[in-house]
Amino acid sequence: MNEQIRVLIALQQKDTEIRRHKEERARLPKLLEQIHGTLRSALATLEEAQRDLERLQQHKRAKERDLEIAADHLRKLKERTREIKTNKEYLAHLAEIEAAQASHKALEDDLLGLMEALEEAPAAVAERKRRFAEEETRLHQEEARIREASAQIEEALRQQEAGRNSAALQADPGALSHYEKLLQRSGGVAVVAIERGSCVGCHMSLPPQSVNAVRAGDRVLTCPQCHRILYWPQEN
Repeated sequence: MNEQIRVLIALQQKDTEIRRHKEERARLPKLLEQIHGTLRSALATLEEAQRDLERLQQHKRAKERDLEIAADHLRKLKERTREIKTNKEYLAHLAEIEAAQASHKALEDDLLGLMEALEEAPAAVAERKRRFAEEETRLHQEEARIREASAQIEEALRQQEAGRNSAALQADPGALSHYEKLLQRSGGVAVVAIERGSCVGCHMSLPPQSVNAVRAGDRVLTCPQCHRILYWPQEN
């Protein structure tokens, strides 16, 4: 095989690895943001449960005040009963007492419902806190794993780029220039094999004489369709 073809194949392998590592590196910040988003969501759920508990406590205090006012109002109405002089006034007064009693009963029922809810709310908050703590621990471990993977990718990139630079020094300047132009416009793949008589890059079927010329490996040849540099894989 032509030595320049060997060099270009080595370059393509390095560039493919570099591209893969860069894609992995670009993916990691998105994973970190997903982790932070999940943690923010878990914290928001916990805070909402805490706010629910606080609202229940505030409503309970308000109902207790309303109940005290209603009870005082009912007591005063009953005290006025002995001051009533006529049947008409007495009947109206009884109706007012009944309304006050109904209001007092409704407030008692509301307060009872709030007290029942308050019995359950602290347990719900405690459960949310437990879940949040578990999620926080798990996500921090995942974040550490991703940061470690990022460091490993950076080291792998450094080594691949160093190897790539060494390989590029061995390439003929004209062949290297052609290769790098192909790399830019061919989706990061400039050197491809022939398989079953076809270019792996574009899957075009090649004439037998072209296949034989590539197999001979004495010069750099390209695909007439996609213009990628061709090589015979069995010779690699």
